[in-house]
Amino acid sequence: MLMKKMLAIILVSLVLSGCEKNGSQNDLIINNTEEENVVMDENDDYELKNIEMGRKEEKDISDRLRKMVGKCKRIYSQADKGNASNIVLEEETVHTMIESIAEENVAITCGSHDYNMLNYKQVDDALSLAKTGENTETEFFVINTSGVWIYNKLQFKNKDLYVTSATAAFDDNMSPHIVQIEKIQVYDWNYTDKGWIIWEKALSRNQEMDMHVFYRILPLDEQCRELGNKCITPVSYFCNNLFLVDWNQNSLENIEFNDLFEFLYTMKYGEKIDEKKYASGIPKVEFEEVVTTYFDISIETLEIYAQYDDVKGVLFGRFAPVGKLPLTLPKGDEVLAVNADGVCISPNDVPGYAKDAYMPDCMKDENGKAYAYRDAAGNYYELNFGLSY
Repeated sequence: MLMKKMLAIILVSLVLSGCEKNGSQNDLIINNTEEENVVMDENDDYELKNIEMGRKEEKDISDRLRKMVGKCKRIYSQADKGNASNIVLEEETVHTMIESIAEENVAITCGSHDYNMLNYKQVDDALSLAKTGENTETEFFVINTSGVWIYNKLQFKNKDLYVTSATAAFDDNMSPHIVQIEKIQVYDWNYTDKGWIIWEKALSRNQEMDMHVFYRILPLDEQCRELGNKCITPVSYFCNNLFLVDWNQNSLENIEFNDLFEFLYTMKYGEKIDEKKYASGIPKVEFEEVVTTYFDISIETLEIYAQYDDVKGVLFGRFAPVGKLPLTLPKGDEVLAVNADGVCISPNDVPGYAKDAYMPDCMKDENGKAYAYRDAAGNYYELNFGLSY
């Protein structure tokens, strides 16, 4: 089945590809007889399917990740980590560490999506085989600016995907230590023609509990990256529908210009919108000036699409021009990781807006935050983020 939605928070990685190892000690621990006899309730799809890991397998993965983290010790110890208590590495530092690890002939990438995966071909080869139904496996690493290393091992068996994920960081004594490790059978997966490996850890209930994981494997053309940073990143996929619906010059009515206004405003003036100023609506002249900077649309047509209130002289549209998130968007797979005992690194019974209090310090940024998605402008997509109605 195809996955319905994709949260754009996107992580990418590294890899050693290979074929299925028959009889290996690293084979999946699955009771096939029990699997065949279990009748799964449809609600079970919402739960993670944890796979028991053998001691040797867990030790081998932990040792492998520690080795890669340790290889970066000199670079990391000399790097500027910011003035706050929480680690914030410069992108150049992360890229230097990536290049150092790539010397081990493993696939590795940057968690900020601004850098192509190195040694990607071994991953692409394995995923291409898996897409045809072949049993195979591969692996890759990711380094984030928060000083967290991620290891992903992907094993494909009978068209099902089993993912072993581990995270690690340096402790106060500059020794690599494992933060989290888990192994699951994913609900759904796809390797796209454009080179994205996407898996859904379990069936997603809603945006607050979105379980999709994204990594780009194939290199991204620098022109595409430049255009993405210029056009997509400033607008994003949140709180507006510009990149979520089909439209062209003859179907601009599909765009919710009112929701889009605050993003276009920031692009035009280089600063965030004053939420108090526009709490009662957007003045017509200002609205038109901002929107027509980026769209070839007549004032008369814009008034129709944006539903101009000629009494108040403002625009509200089908949705209010400003709004707040009713949930917290997790920043990535690492903040949702579950260990072999089924314990989540961010407690399931704690709402998203309160999870930072329970997250490991090594995962927190300069503001003490670890759970919520953070955009390029530094905004955290937490409960009540946005403008007031």
